Amino acid sequence: NPIQNSTRNAQMVSPGTYMKTTVKNVANELKEKEKRMHNIIIFGLQVPVTDNETSRNEADKSNFVEFITKNLEIVLGKEDIKENFRLGRYDSKDNNSKTLPLMIVLKSLEMKEKIFKNLYKLRGKRDVTFNHDYTRLEREENKKLQEEAKVLTKNDPGSMYRVRGPPWDRKIVKLTTKEEVIT
Repeated sequence: NPIQNSTRNAQMVSPGTYMKTTVKNVANELKEKEKRMHNIIIFGLQVPVTDNETSRNEADKSNFVEFITKNLEIVLGKEDIKENFRLGRYDSKDNNSKTLPLMIVLKSLEMKEKIFKNLYKLRGKRDVTFNHDYTRLEREENKKLQEEAKVLTKNDPGSMYRVRGPPWDRKIVKLTTKEEVIT
């Protein structure tokens, strides 16, 4: 019986062990959040065509800086980027049909906030999207909020609900009418 087994297992673990595990999990989550704080994930930027990873990363960095400067009207230099790389495996045979997400690690949190505050300028340009680098727990919480927003939208036909806010303050927001909302 699975219930008896889980009860037996729970009795074998002392309360101190459970507390240590919980504190360790919370500490690991905080470390992970701290590590990802300066990260941005960009979807839809074309992968540069070259077999050399170093030149591909340099081209990605240049393309990102150019995109931000041109579309968001923010002064950003290559020196503001600590690190960048593509998520996923690059396949030189399949370079035009697939875009890999681009991870950008910025040197300052202020620059990341500035970029996210100016994303409204990209409305109508849905080919490129930006996202925070969430931890696994944040992704799970976000998924629950997304599902809750879907249910609210379904139950309220005149309105649309979306999840908005930075990773530390995600919430469901009611948008008035579906005609006014550009998604």
